[in-house]
Amino acid sequence: MAQGKSYPPVFLAEAVRLYRISGRSLADTAREIDVSDWTLASWVHQADTWEVKAEGLTTEEREEQPPVPGE
Repeated sequence: MAQGKSYPPVFLAEAVRLYRISGRSLADTAREIDVSDWTLASWVHQADTWEVKAEGLTTEEREEQPPVPGE
């Protein structure tokens, strides 16, 4: 995997979803999709952060936010 490679948001969302539903370790999932453990961990952490923030927003504020990966 090339360092600094850019992935489309759909790929990030699908990677997080795959990790969450697979029951496999983060390292196994990362290896399966050919990204580093650190990269997948940061995507999962970011998705968790977005979801927590989205829970505290009004409907109008939520509509202004970028989509949460996995939704």
